[in-house]
Amino acid sequence: MRIKLPSTISIDQAIEFLSNIDFIEYAEKNVIFHACASANDPLRAAQYALNKIQINQAWDITKGSTNIIVAVIDSGLNINHEEFIADNYYRIWKNTDEIPDNQVDDDGNGYTDDYLGWNFVQNNNNIYDDTSDSSKHGTINAGIIGARTNNDKGISAVDWNAKIMILKGLNQNRDIVLSSVVSAIDYATENGAKISNNSYATKDEPSSTQGAIARAMSAGRLFIASAGNTSQYSQRDNDIQQLYPASHDIDNVISVAYTNESDTLDNDSHYGWYTVDLAAPGRDIVSTGSGTNGYHWLSGTSQAAPHVAGVAALLLAKNPGLNWWKLKTMIMKSVDPKSSLSGKMQSGGRLNAYAALTMAIPNLPNAPSNLNAQ
Repeated sequence: MRIKLPSTISIDQAIEFLSNIDFIEYAEKNVIFHACASANDPLRAAQYALNKIQINQAWDITKGSTNIIVAVIDSGLNINHEEFIADNYYRIWKNTDEIPDNQVDDDGNGYTDDYLGWNFVQNNNNIYDDTSDSSKHGTINAGIIGARTNNDKGISAVDWNAKIMILKGLNQNRDIVLSSVVSAIDYATENGAKISNNSYATKDEPSSTQGAIARAMSAGRLFIASAGNTSQYSQRDNDIQQLYPASHDIDNVISVAYTNESDTLDNDSHYGWYTVDLAAPGRDIVSTGSGTNGYHWLSGTSQAAPHVAGVAALLLAKNPGLNWWKLKTMIMKSVDPKSSLSGKMQSGGRLNAYAALTMAIPNLPNAPSNLNAQ
């Protein structure tokens, strides 16, 4: 049956009229559904973590922006990998004030030829990930945030467009070199990275990293850190045994635990009601690795933290004016609550990219007056 109504009435009036006819079960707009954004990368189906954080729905809102810089302070990058070498290293941040390989510090920042970042371990511009094992720690973490996506190769990254600033602060054994990390944090702060990913830890409390993170906060930067794994440290509760930099009591720090495919806190993950903020997927994460087209699986808070960094980059792409306080608040308040996380960390939940991107900004609380929330 077809019912013809006058063209002068509105859609809402037509719905109201039709709803009052006895033999019509319901009347509503004939809306158009749109498929959620997806990616054609062959390993996307193996990336359960992206499903957990509702990344396809998030990509419908934004796929990121090339104006956002995320510093990855780690063991460097396999720059020959197919996900990074393409299109003149499209995904890697470039220091455009520096002329490559002319042996001159063109921009006068103290680093000669730092065109694609810097190696603070060996004090040169060789950012290659020479991690002694095949998994390539820094390369995996950079890939989670920003591997080339929707290119029919390998994996999908959280963010399709953000520029990844590669800063090598860990040596080939993935050991922390304190002075290198401090210099890397300052470099990221001074060169426009509004977000940094820091997947490393130590039981010692270094005042120098605390100072560098505080300087980053004063410059409006968000500092994301892995909470630690029991495979390295036997005490899981960071409230009892702090791990740094994640446990630094500085407000721009987000400390990240990790969940598994069952969406529960993994037995290897550290936690802490006071010292850990939220969890993100970190068990059996596939990402970029060794060789020109190698992909590897790795587990830990080191892999959870980059998921948070990628979501922070998406948030900045949607709202470039967000300060570190609002970024952190949106990420923390949009988590999916999980019973295994309740009482184990501040938010009691697991990262959700889509929920963070759809949070109403006017309803966010303002930063406390005693905080520098640039």
